[in-house]
Amino acid sequence: MVVANLSREFQNWQPDEMKGDWRVLMSNYAEAANRPAAMTLRPFEAVWWLQE
Repeated sequence: MVVANLSREFQNWQPDEMKGDWRVLMSNYAEAANRPAAMTLRPFEAVWWLQE
């Protein structure tokens, strides 16, 4: 799963409930959530998760 904020503004993101084990494959910020969940995306933030 990929989520990206393509703006200069913070954006709220609320996915459906995600079950199972996940891991971050890539993020352009040093800290990233370890699974998809409600979060505020920072400007130009992108995160790639893999469900295992």
